[in-house]
Amino acid sequence: MTGNNTTLAKATKNRFGSAVPSSADLALLSQPLTLPFSGKVIKNRFCKAALSESLGGAQGQFDKDHLDRFVPLYDAWAAGGSGLVLTGNVMVDRTMREMEHNVSVEDTRDLGRLKIWAQTVQKHGGAIYAQISHPGRQTHGHLTKSPVAPSAVPVSNFHPLMSFNPPRALTTEEVQSIIARFVKTSEVLYEAGFDGVELHAAHGYLISQFLNPRTNERTHDQYGGSLENRARFLTEVVEGIKRVTPREFSIGGVPGGSPNPTINGDKTKTPTTAAASSSTQKREAHFAVFAERISRALKTTKVILTGGF
Repeated sequence: MTGNNTTLAKATKNRFGSAVPSSADLALLSQPLTLPFSGKVIKNRFCKAALSESLGGAQGQFDKDHLDRFVPLYDAWAAGGSGLVLTGNVMVDRTMREMEHNVSVEDTRDLGRLKIWAQTVQKHGGAIYAQISHPGRQTHGHLTKSPVAPSAVPVSNFHPLMSFNPPRALTTEEVQSIIARFVKTSEVLYEAGFDGVELHAAHGYLISQFLNPRTNERTHDQYGGSLENRARFLTEVVEGIKRVTPREFSIGGVPGGSPNPTINGDKTKTPTTAAASSSTQKREAHFAVFAERISRALKTTKVILTGGF
């Protein structure tokens, strides 16, 4: 038995390294965090990152049967103690979904059930933000025959289970219609009692497609060309949400090209241990380098570090 314990201890050390967090770091994790832009108080520094649950209806619906799947899951996550819980992808258009069983919020048809979803987390003292998204060209081929994107740049079908149909370029009017969808979805979620939204602006989805010059080749309107124009889709979404929700409703996002989400211009930074070995840093928290760069550049904004724990 002693030999087994020794082997386990060595394996644990090799996997996670030998660095021990300081007492100051440990104390910081349990301290409340006030987000200066929204004034929202998060009860601690732990966040459950967004994960696509794939528990909604086959057409994006969120009826009682699907709510009954969400409630125990989110109850368990919130009971675990996270100060902030981010939902998986909530789509702004049920005809354009990232995965078949994403929940879609287009209007108030599911308002009562959305309220229960939010309250499931909040009864444990946690805040809940919905990650809202439009996949653009990255919607599976069997779901959408004619996906849309800033430009008609196809996705490489790099895996048999990840096949995408070639997209068509959105018209200016369609771009503005999708912006309105993001705003409406946020308004409904606010009415349902959610504490905020996280705009999914990474991982190659629509907002990221607008930001990226490789996927945004537009030259005919104000949504392509310069960085300012490529960012206009995102900024108009944010401005629109601000118009229909109060200050305390947080607006955040996953930056393009990085999985580290902003929270209402604030970001929550999980403390890292300076004594961690370089090999440990490569294995664990593999976005720590990016989080560190972002937190140095943005003095007010807080950083959530995800991935590889």
